[in-house]
Amino acid sequence: MANYLAVFIFQKLIAQHLGVSNSKDAFDVAFSLPFQITEFVGLSFLHSIVTHSVAKSAKIGVVAISNTLFGFLTFYGICGLVFLFLGYLNASWLVNLAVPGFSGETASLAVGLLRISLPLVLLSGLNTLLSATLTGLGIPIAQEASLLVMRILGISCLLLVPEASLSLVMASFVLGQLIYFLFAFTFLLKQGVLIRKPSFFALRSTLQSTMESSLYFVAAAFMASLFQLYLNRRASQFDVGTLAALYFGFSAVFPFTVLLGKPVSIVWASKMLVPEAHSERLIFRRWLRRTGLGIFSIGVVFAVLLGFQGDLLIRLLFYGGAFDQLALERVFHKLSYLVWAIPFGASLWIFLYPLQSFRRGRYAALSYILGSICSLLILWLGPQKQIEVLLMSSVAGNAVQAISMFSFLEWQLAKYRKS
Repeated sequence: MANYLAVFIFQKLIAQHLGVSNSKDAFDVAFSLPFQITEFVGLSFLHSIVTHSVAKSAKIGVVAISNTLFGFLTFYGICGLVFLFLGYLNASWLVNLAVPGFSGETASLAVGLLRISLPLVLLSGLNTLLSATLTGLGIPIAQEASLLVMRILGISCLLLVPEASLSLVMASFVLGQLIYFLFAFTFLLKQGVLIRKPSFFALRSTLQSTMESSLYFVAAAFMASLFQLYLNRRASQFDVGTLAALYFGFSAVFPFTVLLGKPVSIVWASKMLVPEAHSERLIFRRWLRRTGLGIFSIGVVFAVLLGFQGDLLIRLLFYGGAFDQLALERVFHKLSYLVWAIPFGASLWIFLYPLQSFRRGRYAALSYILGSICSLLILWLGPQKQIEVLLMSSVAGNAVQAISMFSFLEWQLAKYRKS
């Protein structure tokens, strides 16, 4: 909750600082690109994979936890360093690839900010690993801690230095991620979870298993990145500030999808593991249906309320300074479409964790792939000059993902019952 409160505070400050402008467009691209790059190595789904793996390893012992964590750290650490190095060499090309509609001052600003934000490629991946390990060990608060620290430093920068440059704000984000990494790594060392010299053969076995189980999620992450990349490319070709308005809309909606569904899946993590006994699986199936339907219904209520009164939310979150009435109207137009992603995005979290129990999470990955394909098809086949196509493609992707996850779970549980 604290993390998303920090999101709201930061977004309000940056909205009043930049409004819906070309500078905000450049800032959003430079901040989001490192996270899009890490999705190519499965970061979007890394937390659920590691949490599940660590929870299973915890039943064996500390050595198993250590070997599991070192396997992930080795694989994703190497990938992060490679992408970081290549990103520095090709920053201008990355910006042109992501937002071909940018030119002149906007493009130059985006390239300069990207070179500052690129360490997030490595740090965000490592912090996700450490946070997932802590979550698997029963400390769920650590899951959002790295983002909270990052945003607190960004907020402090904007409050303490009113005329702070965007470069300074971006550097504060990187510093926040670094501080969290050092703290989490030290904490795990003191808890004895990280063994300094793990068995080489155990490490190799864990790393091989890690790469095999992550392959499907890498494919899913690639498709999600492809959609986000194409969405940015399309948005950059509209009027100045369109990308900024789109990101303000996402930032207003996304916390609702997470806060409605993710805490349930974390707090009830032990219930999310599919039981082995037949009678227990029947109870689990009924519980999963009720929980998913309940979260979806709450999401629909929020979507209806925000669809009618979203301008009040936008005024509360962003209004003031450079964010004027025209900016409010532009963002509200985006929000009125994006709110319908809330019920699907929230219920998605309920189905994701138990779906990991079947075929190493392949069905969960396939659900994400199907959602991304649906979104891409809408973007490719829809009218090129209508911003509504971009908005509905995102909503449709969330809907397909949630429906696919629920369908795969029902299929697997019914299949088990018949056998």
